[in-house]
Amino acid sequence: MKIRMKLLLLTISFIVLYSHIFAQAVLKTDTLKVKTLKIVPLPIIGANPTSGWMFGVAPSATWYLGNQTSTSISSALGSVIYTTNNQLISTAKASTYFSGDSWNMFNRYTFFHLISAYLRLGYGTTISQANCRC
Repeated sequence: MKIRMKLLLLTISFIVLYSHIFAQAVLKTDTLKVKTLKIVPLPIIGANPTSGWMFGVAPSATWYLGNQTSTSISSALGSVIYTTNNQLISTAKASTYFSGDSWNMFNRYTFFHLISAYLRLGYGTTISQANCRC
């Protein structure tokens, strides 16, 4: 069992560390074209007593909305996780900088369909369970 776990961790770390090798190369033409949008999807695997096993994906993206010398890089990170206890967790955060850094937007969106065992709150929790001082 330990050998399989070590092999799995070694394989995942190899894929994450060397995934840039398989990126597409920028083709040189008469005018310089720079690929500004880059997306990296990452797997999510986890477990805890309240949610059970969790599986999902966490894509991240970076891009420029203007000249790279005068505009900061924009980025976004999201996640969608589903658990074996039928719970759904999703988040999205973005920092967007417009051309020349004239405007910027910081966004955060979350949606949790889960139960918090510590606070005794969540969907399907009755008032008597929430008021319990157990």
